[in-house]
Amino acid sequence: MKTRLRPLGLALAALLAWPALAAAGLKVEVLDTVKIHESRRYGYFPSLQQLSTGELICDFSLNADTDDIEGSFWGYVVSTDGGRTWGMRYTGGCIYREAAYTRDPALPDGSLLMVAGYPLPGPGDDYRNLRATSCRLSDQGRTARYAWDVGIRLPQPAARVKMDVQTDNFAALGPGRIKEAAVMLFSGTMVPARDGGWLTAMYGKFEGDRGFRTLIVRSGAAGQEWDYVGTVAGDEQTAAALAREGEPKSEGFCEPRMVRLPDGRLFIVMRRGSNNRMYRSWSDDEGRTWSDPDSLGFRGVEPAMMVMRDGTLALSTGRPDAVSVRCSVDGGQTWTDPTPLTRGLENPRPGLAHASQKSTCYTGLVEVEPGRLLVVYDHLPFVEGWGLNPANEPAALNTIYGTFVQVTR
Repeated sequence: MKTRLRPLGLALAALLAWPALAAAGLKVEVLDTVKIHESRRYGYFPSLQQLSTGELICDFSLNADTDDIEGSFWGYVVSTDGGRTWGMRYTGGCIYREAAYTRDPALPDGSLLMVAGYPLPGPGDDYRNLRATSCRLSDQGRTARYAWDVGIRLPQPAARVKMDVQTDNFAALGPGRIKEAAVMLFSGTMVPARDGGWLTAMYGKFEGDRGFRTLIVRSGAAGQEWDYVGTVAGDEQTAAALAREGEPKSEGFCEPRMVRLPDGRLFIVMRRGSNNRMYRSWSDDEGRTWSDPDSLGFRGVEPAMMVMRDGTLALSTGRPDAVSVRCSVDGGQTWTDPTPLTRGLENPRPGLAHASQKSTCYTGLVEVEPGRLLVVYDHLPFVEGWGLNPANEPAALNTIYGTFVQVTR
C-alpha cells in the first residue's frame, strides 16, 4: 500500500480535516474516580479488559521493570459491578507482563486469552522459531490456566537479550536459570482476522536492527501458532521520523496498539520513546502493508486504544505529559484536545525522572456502558524509584485508580 500524499493530496487532506475537526462535536467529561488496588511494592503498569460475561479485569505488574522471565509476577483484580468496586488480588506467576489479549470482541465463552512473555527458541533453533506462554482466565476471573503452548515463526532470527541477574525472589537461585531470550514481545489486542483466526502486533528486533520494529503476526482460531505477516515500521522509518521531527534520538517503534476501524481497515499507534511523538499507520490488506507512519502530534508511552460502540476511537496515554484521554471520529486522522485525568497527583519536586508525573503513565480503558469509559492508571509516591517505596516511608503505597469518562457525540 505505502500511501504517500502528493501536494494536491495534502491540500485536500487539510480541507477534509477541517470539517472533521469542527463536526467532531465531542464532549469529553471527567466523572468520578475509584481506587482499584494498593500495594507496598510495585503494583503498576495497569491494563484493563472486559469478559463477555461483564466482569472487568484490571491486571498489573508485581515486579521490577527488568528483563526477566522466571522472576516476573503479575496480579489482577476483578470487578462485577462495572468498575465501582473491586475484589481481592489474584497473583499470577512466571509470565512477563507484555501481552496481547482477546478483548474486541471478548470471547463468547466468558474467558480471556493472553499470549505473553519473552519468547525462547526451540532446541537448536536460531531464534526464528520461538515459544512463549499463554494464560486463559475463566470462571469470572477465578481460574487461570497457564501453558507453554505458543509458537512464533519469523522470517529471520530475532535479536537476543540477556536476562537481568539481580532479583529478590526464588528465580535468583540455582544454576538452571534462563539467561537469554528473544527480543520479541506481544503487545495489545488480538484482532479477529477477516477470514478467521487472529491478528496482533508485536515489537522487538531482528538480528541487525538498531532500534525496535513493530510487526504483525497471525494465528488460527486457537491463538497458539503465530506467523509473521508484515512490518509496520523499523529502522528506515525511525530515521525518517527523527529527521522529520528534529528529535535527537528514538527507541524505534514499540509498544503498539492496533484496532480494526468501522470501515474495516487496521489502525495502529506506536510509542517511539518517552519524549518522542507517537506515530500511527493504517492497513487495508490485513496487516501485510502499511501507510508510511506519521506523527499523532502528541507524545506518550504505551497507548491504550479501543473503538467505542458508536464508532468513536478513544485513546489514553501519558508521559511526559499527564495521563489524558483523546478521541477521534475520523479513524485516527484528527483528535480532540487532551482531557487530563490525574490533576492533583503531580510530583511537587521538579527535576526528577518522568517530569512532574507520579505515575508510569501506562493505562488501560474499557467502555463500561454506551459512551462511558473507565480509564485505569497508577500513582507512585516514589516513581523515581520505580515503585520501591523507602523503608522510612511506611505509609507510602502504590495505587491504581480508575476514572470514569463520559464521551458524547
